[in-house]
Formats: sequence, structure tokens, C-alpha cells
Amino acid sequence: MIDWNEFHYWTYCDEVQTDSLDINNQQSEQSHNYTISGQSWSGSGNHSYGTSIGDDGRAHTGHSQFTLKVKPDASEYKLTRRLYFGIANQKARVLVDGTEAGEWYDQGRAQSDSWADSEFIIPASLVASKNEIVVKIEFLVNHQTRFNYEKKVRATANTWQYAYQRDKDYDKETQRCFSWIKFGFERDFHYPKVE
Repeated sequence: MIDWNEFHYWTYCDEVQTDSLDINNQQSEQSHNYTISGQSWSGSGNHSYGTSIGDDGRAHTGHSQFTLKVKPDASEYKLTRRLYFGIANQKARVLVDGTEAGEWYDQGRAQSDSWADSEFIIPASLVASKNEIVVKIEFLVNHQTRFNYEKKVRATANTWQYAYQRDKDYDKETQRCFSWIKFGFERDFHYPKVE
């Protein structure tokens, strides 16, 4: 299952921590107005940062939203997320007070059962003069991981080559952009004899 998992969020303004949201902790979620839609998992994980650490969290294929305290007029705003890095290529759109701040993409995955901390820089223009912000994390299907398997066939003499389609870079204007990639094998195919 490809989804966006979240266990903890921290905000930093000029490298000073200003808030902390502990996901799947009722008191912390309530105090940060945390909501989630399209929840695909809820529970606890025991993974490693070198030593084993347990934490509760959630995952979704919809969105989560929460309020975080910030320091007005800082020069840099950073949102940090603890994630289970066994799920590959997690991708989401980040909105701050309803304005798109960019895409958050964690490429690859850990070969071991481990946590990762991922950082997203929030443009200062979206935070200037505010004491708190509403952050919305919208799950995006990452077509580099979730392939759209479409059997396409191309005949070359008596050999059929099977290929699959994958979306390469999503383009908002055209709604898609794709490339064709061969599986790397060919199979002989003979038409039935016509009698």
C-alpha cells in the first residue's frame, strides 16, 4: 500500500523549535486541531534510528490538517516529519493557510526497518507576521512508484515486446506526461495458421 505516513511533526523557526504535534496522541491532536481523511492505517511502529524507538502514528491516501505555532518574522520556517521509511517514494502537496507551499517528496526507501526525519521548507512569505499556521498535507499518487500497468504490444516481425506505461513528471496543464519503457525481455509469438 502506497500512502503518506506521519508519526510526529515539528516546526522550527530560524532553527528554534516552536511546536510539536504527536500523531495518534489524543491530547496533542486535539490541541493542534488535527483532522484526517482517507485514513489507511492507524497504530504503532517500533523502528530504528540506530536504536529501536516506538511511536504511534497514522497514514492516509487523502489529507491531514493541523495548526502549528510559529514565530512571526523569522527568516526560515521548517516543518519536520517523522516517517516510517519502509514505504517508498512518499509524496504530498503542502498547503499553508490554504495557499500551496510546494510538494513534499521523500525519494527511495530504507533497506532496513527504520524511521526517517524529513524536512520541508515553508516559504517565509506564507508565514510572515503570523503566530500560527494551518498546514494541510494532501497525498499525491507518485507514478514513479505506483505504476499504471497497461499492457501495450508492439509487433516486430514475429516478436512481441511488452511494455508498461508510467507517468514520469506530472504536468498540471496537460494533466499527465508519460514515457514508454520496455520490460527488457522479448517473447516469440507465432500467429495461428490460417486454413
